[in-house]
Amino acid sequence: MRHVETVCISFVVLLCVAFTHIGLSSSIQAQQKAAPNYADVASVFNQHCVMCHAGPRPAYGLRLDSYENTMAGSRNGRMVVPGSPEKSELLKRIRGASRPRMPMNGPPWLSDNDAKLIENWIAAGALPDAAAGSSLHPFSPAPSRTAATAALPGPQPNTLSLPSDKHLM
Repeated sequence: MRHVETVCISFVVLLCVAFTHIGLSSSIQAQQKAAPNYADVASVFNQHCVMCHAGPRPAYGLRLDSYENTMAGSRNGRMVVPGSPEKSELLKRIRGASRPRMPMNGPPWLSDNDAKLIENWIAAGALPDAAAGSSLHPFSPAPSRTAATAALPGPQPNTLSLPSDKHLM
């Protein structure tokens, strides 16, 4: 009888561990899916912001018509601090914590849902479009071989120098 009890208790413990693992992984997957990227906030920018913040002479030098332009900031500096919505001037302007509040033609201001979407995007690291890949970092572009670097002696960016066979023997 004691053996049956041990097997039953072991089985129950195993089930609890399995269900806990399943619950945690689905929770992690839900959080990863919930992290918005630039494509998610671009529709808000297109609807409310690009009428002033696009083109050859955008207001305050801030263009919100692409990820790269958004991350470049304005003539006053960075507007988005990835991972820090509380330090991001863009969100401060949208929320009215800094002046002038945006959009300039408000009220009405952005809806709470739209402002929260931008806040979540910044908090999640201000990721680029999913199609571009989340490994991109807005402030460290990958080096590339250009005409200017091709003429330089030595290894080129994105190349690997290996010793020749004569050095291996």
